[in-house]
Amino acid sequence: MQKATHKEHNLLQTLQEKFQSIENLRTLAIDSNRELLSFLLENAEFRERFFTRVDSVAVFEKDKFLDFLKLRMLNKSYTAFSNKIGLQLESSFENTSKVVLNFPFKDCVLKGAQSKDEQKSKEIFFNEVLARSEIDILFSPKALQNFELIGQGDLKENLNNANLLIKGNNLLALHSLKKKFANQVKLIYIDPPYNTGNDSFNYNDNFNHSTWLTFMKNRLEIAKEFLRDDGVIFIQCDDNEQAYLKVLMDEFFGRENFICMITCKVKAPSGVGSGKEAFFDCAEYILCYVKNKSASDLKTLKIDTSVVGSDCDKTKDNYNKIFTKFDLSKKTKLPNSNNIFYLNKEHYEIENISKKDRLKSFYFENIKSIFRTAPNDEKTIRGIIADSGIEADFFIVEKDDTVNFIFKNEDVLMLEKFCRVDIKNKVVIKMDYLTNIFTDDFWQGISKEGQVKLKNGKKPEALLKRIIEISTQENDLVMDFFAGSGTTLAVAMKMNRRWIGIEQMDYIESITKERLKKVVAGEQGGISKAVNWQGGGSFIYCKLMPLNVVYKEKIQNLACHTAPCHTKPCEVSKNVESTKDLHKDISLSLNMTSIEKELEKIYNDLESKAFVDYRVDIQAMLKDKEFCALSLDEKRKVLYAILDSNMDYVLYDDIDDSEYGVSDELRELNKIFYGENDE
Repeated sequence: MQKATHKEHNLLQTLQEKFQSIENLRTLAIDSNRELLSFLLENAEFRERFFTRVDSVAVFEKDKFLDFLKLRMLNKSYTAFSNKIGLQLESSFENTSKVVLNFPFKDCVLKGAQSKDEQKSKEIFFNEVLARSEIDILFSPKALQNFELIGQGDLKENLNNANLLIKGNNLLALHSLKKKFANQVKLIYIDPPYNTGNDSFNYNDNFNHSTWLTFMKNRLEIAKEFLRDDGVIFIQCDDNEQAYLKVLMDEFFGRENFICMITCKVKAPSGVGSGKEAFFDCAEYILCYVKNKSASDLKTLKIDTSVVGSDCDKTKDNYNKIFTKFDLSKKTKLPNSNNIFYLNKEHYEIENISKKDRLKSFYFENIKSIFRTAPNDEKTIRGIIADSGIEADFFIVEKDDTVNFIFKNEDVLMLEKFCRVDIKNKVVIKMDYLTNIFTDDFWQGISKEGQVKLKNGKKPEALLKRIIEISTQENDLVMDFFAGSGTTLAVAMKMNRRWIGIEQMDYIESITKERLKKVVAGEQGGISKAVNWQGGGSFIYCKLMPLNVVYKEKIQNLACHTAPCHTKPCEVSKNVESTKDLHKDISLSLNMTSIEKELEKIYNDLESKAFVDYRVDIQAMLKDKEFCALSLDEKRKVLYAILDSNMDYVLYDDIDDSEYGVSDELRELNKIFYGENDE
């Protein structure tokens, strides 16, 4: 089945019929052959596509035409056959008109009952690069299905203001949501694939550095459109792509809107594997950019650093003085100042804190009286005090709403200004301003956080709490389009923020959605106790309505074998040396027979139901001897490649088309969601 709206339908076939072969066309184009140019000029579609008019002269865009024809001439392989049917394009990263559609997502850890290691050996991932000329309807809004409201309320009434979890390709989902949520998101946090073979799935070998950058470029372009003018984006990565991602972010958000790069400690050099390298790799990085620095309102935070008086605390050695008597009501104004006062010795007493008294309980009981001194660099104030002629050691400086003390020409720093009191545990906790180095033990003990058993690929709730605290207020909108296990969304809900999450992997059903259901029910892991989370709220779960993606998944799920498709079911190697080998060979043959049957079903679906690339004659392809000679794995790749990626999902504009069989109720829900229910 082919989509009738393709602007380029039959172009390649028309050229081949006229000029015999692609190779001949390439030669003629390079030579600027008069017959070829005349033929192209006579055809309106060719003329519009491959010529630019300068004054009254039509100039042939040779490079564009050669890109259209570009092939790799390899013999008897998936690449050669793909080239034969016109599906392979070559280009460098400089060709920024490419769009990366699919990518093996980093958090692909659990699928069904399989473990990560089993998936690495069995899962086959494809990343797909489409030329710009092939994405005519790619970014049009997609229809949604399987709407489900989790929590209290009515589905239809909540469609326009609920938290939202969407299953589907994140690039296409973002373009579908753009009109509805543009300029509304306060915070985007993403933890994208890191482009390293050590991630939680087996990377496609073709997913190289330049393709990763293109993949990120596509998503950053559209993501920026969601941010409010005071919006902020945090992107977590490791050092495989950090430097390149920084340059990419500078390009899209502007160097002037760069806030910082946070170095985040993710593990300690004490486990298995440490000590083998000169520098143990224990850090990841979080790039922070704002959309408009002049509108940014990022908060200044203080964080807990130590319990004062504990064994590892250094604060107790610095804050080693205490007021045993302090009567501020006896202060006297300096004769030459309206805001500087002094206190005579009979109105205060100061003692050093002995080492034996530097205990947690002592600091808790005396928090308001303990201090340390530091050099005073206020020359103006020291000059006023000197000019006053008052011989005293203790002075009080009042300015606006602040009160500062000076003792023997040094500033008095009260401990209570740099600490918080934990009444429940009866301790004083030292606090420091947040820096761009996070050394907290965020990752310790998070394997079951959120009641999600996921050792790798999951971010700590405490880390997301900090990021959300810095950048948002209650009811702000938070987005994560690499939702993974749902940490960002869970924390946003617990902190009373609205949220949008997107994830394409199947575990969104068993992990992400289930985790968020537990949050609604009042789950008490992660940050729940810290923010007094008691449950509540709701969210809507839905999926992009699949079309070709259904057949792509069927093709992906076929077991990977490299034997040619013409292997006979009962053909057994003559060199079998044992009964065990014989059983293994027969099992392989029977398994291949089953796979061939599955392929036959897919062939039938492709001919009658799926949308195939306009350049491919599916019936002729299936009869082609070269295709039949391909291995099963190579066949799978060809079948995957011929499916038109414009039609992976049903377009929202086509939802009334009877061909798709969309129910009246589902059409209504889509129209409410997209704001067209009153039409």
